[in-house]
Amino acid sequence: MEADTPGSMRWMAAAAAPGSITSPSELRVAELHWIPATVPGTAAGALAVAGAWAAGDDRDLDAEDWWFRADVTVATECAGQDHVLRLGGLATVAEVFLDGRRALSSSNMFRAHQIDTGPLAGDHEIVICCRALRPLLDQKHPRPRWKTRLVPDQSLRWFRTTFLGRMPGFGPIPAVVGP
Repeated sequence: MEADTPGSMRWMAAAAAPGSITSPSELRVAELHWIPATVPGTAAGALAVAGAWAAGDDRDLDAEDWWFRADVTVATECAGQDHVLRLGGLATVAEVFLDGRRALSSSNMFRAHQIDTGPLAGDHEIVICCRALRPLLDQKHPRPRWKTRLVPDQSLRWFRTTFLGRMPGFGPIPAVVGP
């Protein structure tokens, strides 16, 4: 993720039960455990830096909604100018909110996005929610013509996401979740 705006940005991440929080306004009252995060980065990366993840952990990051938030201060010399928020990829089903309003929904981690924010000045909040993939995988889908042995969950074919972290025996666990 890249902002064309000089300024300050510190990211935090937290896990929530799937669908339990629907908008950033609910984050203020939700009792979530926020940890520092690096963006671009993953939920597992944030957990590892916080000391809450170690090699061999079997936590299913696809079973949780992951919220990433940052307060952004637009530098005084850039106040009032049009700005662009560029996102290189969001894994996998994600929503982006700017100052509490939905600015983007994405279901393809391989697609870059650009959000024209218009003129900005002062303090703003960027919130990204990577929705839990597990409940979506558990939904009924048409029967595949062929099955792959690469992944245990055949429903992954319906989502534009990486198999890394989801293929036993290839690629380290955990699954890639995050901006």
